[in-house]
Amino acid sequence: MFLLFRWSLHRDAEAATTLERLDVVIGSLARAAQRAYGDDGAVIAVVSDHGFMRTSRALNLIHALRNAGLVTTSEDAPDRPTAWRAMVWSAGGSAAVVVNDSSVALRDSLGRLLRSLSADTANGIERVVDRAGLARIGGFPSAAYLVNMREGFFVGSNIRGPLVREVSPGGTHGYLPDAPAMYASFFLVGPTIPPGRDLGVIDQRSIAPTLARLLGVRLPAAEVPALLP
Repeated sequence: MFLLFRWSLHRDAEAATTLERLDVVIGSLARAAQRAYGDDGAVIAVVSDHGFMRTSRALNLIHALRNAGLVTTSEDAPDRPTAWRAMVWSAGGSAAVVVNDSSVALRDSLGRLLRSLSADTANGIERVVDRAGLARIGGFPSAAYLVNMREGFFVGSNIRGPLVREVSPGGTHGYLPDAPAMYASFFLVGPTIPPGRDLGVIDQRSIAPTLARLLGVRLPAAEVPALLP
């Protein structure tokens, strides 16, 4: 049947065993659907939500904002902001940076800080996206900037301590979706589905109208057309 996760992330025996167990579960569900609806009536769809990237280091952006005077803490609560002019909204592999006023000077100084952090490759920043760039790619409409990390790095939340810290090897998501490691999986099998067809890279928003069409349901507000005619 189907394997949901990317084999390239983990190649050890435990991961292989988990994949085989998932394969068995999905196969059981598919057979149950075929018994209930018949081979000519069952359409099996398998969808995963996102990929993963390896991580071993965290960039504590809020630490940099605190050092720049944009986040304030107190002696009673040194690990918790008491006031802020700019704040980090972490999404794992990326983070939105928001401001609490519309001052052009604040946005400009914040941009200079983030670009200086990005210029040091040891910080692991893949790119800094400004508001115009965010408007083009979509997402975080209230953010002043978005910071996207390279593989191996994610956005941490430590106010104190080093700017970059080593962490136990793991994985996360939340990176910008143009990273191939973030691609999800979509499989569709059924009597009306063309066999052996490779859809390539698709827009995830096309999945809902595709499944709706198979169910005979209309989604007039769908932003992307269905994959099937």
